[in-house]
Amino acid sequence: MATSGWVKARTVCTKNGITYARHGDGHWHRVVKRNGRWYATGHSLGKTKPCN
Repeated sequence: MATSGWVKARTVCTKNGITYARHGDGHWHRVVKRNGRWYATGHSLGKTKPCN
């Protein structure tokens, strides 16, 4: 499942209505925003940016 903690806000991107962001070590997740921060949800999507 998702790596704990929030993701880097500067990496947030949206494609087809789904929002993604990158953890510090370079892997991507779908994300949700809670209390002003973005949090990973679900499994890692690997290191390829999903919004290209």
